[in-house]
Amino acid sequence: MRSLRILLLAALFAVIGVGVIQAQGNENGVPVFSDGRVNNWQIAAPVAVYCVFDHTQDINVGVFQQIEVWGLNSNELLHATAADIAAAQATFTKASTTSTRSKIATTTSTMATLDSADGYTLSLLKDGSFQVSAPDGYTFNWMRGDTDC
Repeated sequence: MRSLRILLLAALFAVIGVGVIQAQGNENGVPVFSDGRVNNWQIAAPVAVYCVFDHTQDINVGVFQQIEVWGLNSNELLHATAADIAAAQATFTKASTTSTRSKIATTTSTMATLDSADGYTLSLLKDGSFQVSAPDGYTFNWMRGDTDC
């Protein structure tokens, strides 16, 4: 079991290393990651945020499936499916939802926690934006429709 954990950790660092090596500059000369992450210009970010789309119906237009957050010093993968997000949005409007698998942990009048582990938190804000926070105090906010999301 210990060997498996070490192997998984080594694989994670290898994937992160490839992403760092592949960081490249955009037309403004700012280095960015080209692996599809939403926070692609934040080279020192302790997390990588991805929006996942299903392209089986149309290769050019994907259907939003979920948000994934990879903590760079954690084995945990945070994610929120489209159903989780809809359930969180419903808590703000007090509307009913058809999602029976909602894992929303806490909801305030301005924020709903979609997932959290090892000090990392993925939240939906009342204005429709998303926020990820890390144990080191890092936060990143974005909206659906932003680059790669």
